Amino acid sequence: FDRELFGGIVGWCDSEGNGEWVVTIRCAKLRENQVRLFAGAGIVPASSPLGEWRETGVKLSTMLNVFGLH
Repeated sequence: FDRELFGGIVGWCDSEGNGEWVVTIRCAKLRENQVRLFAGAGIVPASSPLGEWRETGVKLSTMLNVFGLH
């Protein structure tokens, strides 16, 4: 599986050390009339596999709505 450009962080900081950063676990690759969606999960020891699977579906559903595909 080639991850290509998937992954990264998004956030902000100021000169006084304030800021907030999050890991990007959703993205889309656009090409001509195609959209390929990607969503990840933050797996921790307390994670439930079924819960993470469902949450990934919610993330993808949100993105489908953005593109008018849901």
